[in-house]
Amino acid sequence: MEKTVNLKYPIKLDGTEVKSLKFRRAKGGDIIAARKMSGGDDLTMAFHMIANLGGITFEDVCELDAGDLKTVQEEIGDFF
Repeated sequence: MEKTVNLKYPIKLDGTEVKSLKFRRAKGGDIIAARKMSGGDDLTMAFHMIANLGGITFEDVCELDAGDLKTVQEEIGDFF
């Protein structure tokens, strides 16, 4: 199952404007990897999970508008 989240404030990925992101469901390994990369910080872990599930980089997640980031977290929260 995948979920598409429309962005109110599009971002540029590889020079292309992106108006929505598609996320897959998390697997156990995704959670372990995000925990390791985060150093135990919950917000950093959430950013790594969003990046991994959305097929984008951690840096791309950091470029998301705060409102869009909140929407993404709400929409995919049931994925993990």
